[in-house]
Amino acid sequence: MEVNYFSVVESGHEQQNPCSVDGLRRVAGYLDPQPGERVLDVGGGRGWWAVDLAVRHGVSVTVLEINPDFADAARRRAADAGVADRVEVVVGPAAEHHARDTDIVTCLGASFALDGSGPALAWMTQAMGAGGRIAIGEIHVAAGAPREVAGHEADDLAGLAAAFGAHGLELTGLVSSTVADWDHYESQHWASVADWTQAHPDHPDHPDRAELLRLSHHHRDVYLREMRAELGWSVLVGRRAHAA
Repeated sequence: MEVNYFSVVESGHEQQNPCSVDGLRRVAGYLDPQPGERVLDVGGGRGWWAVDLAVRHGVSVTVLEINPDFADAARRRAADAGVADRVEVVVGPAAEHHARDTDIVTCLGASFALDGSGPALAWMTQAMGAGGRIAIGEIHVAAGAPREVAGHEADDLAGLAAAFGAHGLELTGLVSSTVADWDHYESQHWASVADWTQAHPDHPDHPDRAELLRLSHHHRDVYLREMRAELGWSVLVGRRAHAA
C-alpha cells in the first residue's frame, strides 16, 4: 500500500494503546517522574504520553518514532502544549538509538520496535541509569488461553512479571486495561478507516482504498472473534532490583 495503514487507522487516537488516560497517569504515578529528569520513550507515536509527562511533571522527553506522520504530529502536540523545548522527536529505528543513564525509559505497546518484549527489556535496562525506572506496555494471553492467539505469540501476565526479574528488575506497579479500554481503542480504528474511505471515493486516484478496507475488516473480525476474549494488555512498571 502507498498509504500507510497505521497513519490512517490511528489518525484520530490520542493514546495509541488500549489504556485510558487515568490508567496512563497511574503509570506515571508509579514512575514518580521528578522535574528535570530525562525520559526516553520508545515508539512514542503521536506524542500524547511524552507531552503529558512534560506538561504535568516537568521532565524532558526524547521520543523515538519510526513513522514520520506520527513524529510530525508529536512535534505539533509539543509545540501546542508549550513544551517543544523539552520534547525531542527522533525519527528512525529505535534499536539504532544509543542512550545511557536515562532516568525513565518507557515503551507502551511498541516492543516490536526492539524485536519483542524480552529484547526490549534488555535494551531498555541498558539505557536506564542506576536509579532509573522502566515501564513497558505489553500484550499477554489471558489465564488458561493458549500461548498463541490470532497470530500473537505471547506470555501470560505472570510470565511478563517473571521476565522483569530475569532482567534484574523489581516489579513495582501494574496497570491493566479493561475490555472497555480495548474496545474504545479498536473502535477508533474502525471510525478512522470509515472517515478516510468516505473522504477518498473508490476511483483510480485512490487505489489503496479497497486494500485498506480489507485490512480493517480483517483486523476487526480477528479482534472480535479471538483477541477480545483471550488477550489482555498491561503496563508493568519497575526499577533495578537491589542485590540480595
